[in-house]
Amino acid sequence: METRKFLKLSVLKSKHLNNWRLFFLIFGINSLAMIGYMPTQDLSTPGGISEMIQASVRVCVPLLFLAFACSAIAAHSPKPIRQWLTRNRRSFGLGFAAGMGWQMFFILWILFFHTEYYVDEVYGGVRSFLVYRLGPYAFLTAMTITSFHPVRRKMNAKVWHLIHWFGIYYLWWDVTYTYFDEFMVYNDIQIVDYIYFALGMLGYFARVGERTRLIFRTLRKPVRLDTVPT
Repeated sequence: METRKFLKLSVLKSKHLNNWRLFFLIFGINSLAMIGYMPTQDLSTPGGISEMIQASVRVCVPLLFLAFACSAIAAHSPKPIRQWLTRNRRSFGLGFAAGMGWQMFFILWILFFHTEYYVDEVYGGVRSFLVYRLGPYAFLTAMTITSFHPVRRKMNAKVWHLIHWFGIYYLWWDVTYTYFDEFMVYNDIQIVDYIYFALGMLGYFARVGERTRLIFRTLRKPVRLDTVPT
């Protein structure tokens, strides 16, 4: 039994499930899902393209929540899983960013062919569109670019951490609030809206809970008298 468990966990060390190969695997699965779903929609209508926009988000949102709560999940996982999660947190984030590239593709499609429908019907005007879409995409782009080591090395460490700390909370809020808004405002309620809102809140409480635990653990550490300045 222990041997089989070890073999299952040792798979996580495979080069195909780590770093860039894991990223390409995630993006490949994401892309296959989107390409496979496209024939089911009438892409000559704005409604069909809007459905593809929603589907592109639903496919990759779990990656955002995983990256958001990765440290908290890793802290309470067996060592092999903890190491795998910690090692591949960047791959999860980049996988989400690449998946959102599909959303951008369909947004540009609908903006080009059905501009008024998307801006007015979906977002209620140009101002709302700029506030609700450009902000998240600006932070997602900044976080993606600064995730690469050559760029990160040239940045001030505090600025880098601020971008990624604020950015991950901003993206979490944007996605979670969107699903909350779906079942509070609109009539077209689907079970996935409840599931993703619940996952978003669980990710938040897990992250905050782990941070709180670390703070209390630090405060409880005994202070050595020989290290206290006199």
